[in-house]
Amino acid sequence: MIKVNKFTYPFSEGMMLIDALKEANVDIHGPVLVTVNGTFVAKDKYDATALCDEDEILAMRVVSGG
Repeated sequence: MIKVNKFTYPFSEGMMLIDALKEANVDIHGPVLVTVNGTFVAKDKYDATALCDEDEILAMRVVSGG
């Protein structure tokens, strides 16, 4: 199992970060901050970041303004 924003999803061999984000219906368009086990992952690395069973992903929409 993996966790995305504290919800659990099934893990499968060869799973990439982009797969987990899609599974969890995370909108990755626009500014979003994503970490895997507390480590920031840049948007251009989502499809190249392999996951392991028990990984924890946090995805947060970045809001700014003044």
